[in-house]
Amino acid sequence: VILFLMTMPQYGNPSQLKEIKDKLFEAVKKGDISATKEILEAKPELIKSSIRGGWTLLHRAKSHGNLIEFLIKKGADIKAKTNGGWTALHSQAYYGTAAGIRALIKHGADIETKQRNGMTPLMMTITSTTTMMKPMTMTTSLTTTMMTTMMMMTMMTTTNSATKMKTVKTQH
Repeated sequence: VILFLMTMPQYGNPSQLKEIKDKLFEAVKKGDISATKEILEAKPELIKSSIRGGWTLLHRAKSHGNLIEFLIKKGADIKAKTNGGWTALHSQAYYGTAAGIRALIKHGADIETKQRNGMTPLMMTITSTTTMMKPMTMTTSLTTTMMTTMMMMTMMTTTNSATKMKTVKTQH
């Protein structure tokens, strides 16, 4: 990847730039943090890019907490929305993992924002347990963890202080 990028001018022609962008989105989708780093080092302006429908790198970094952390540190917009109003947190709540949810919330993702159909990330998590989890072969314990994480974060927002939050114990 690096050799390919090093041969490219700083601002290559549109088809070359599209090819690099496609490689970046594919690396993010696969969770390949090293390829993602290499591409963003060569083309840092791509951190703000999106693909059809308004999906950003953070939207595509499903199930990859460390990659999400890296993208945010590089300047990815945590508040970016797709054409349907999904934030990266909606995407992570529907398709991702508790680690991804925690990473986004830790960096200030809004847990109350609603997508075009009025659903919050918590609602997306609940919806995913019935529609998306089976095809993704995610376990019940992961689903429970994701839902618990979202509920705990909602409680933290409601009390406006993590120190006021009471320990929530759940039985599995």
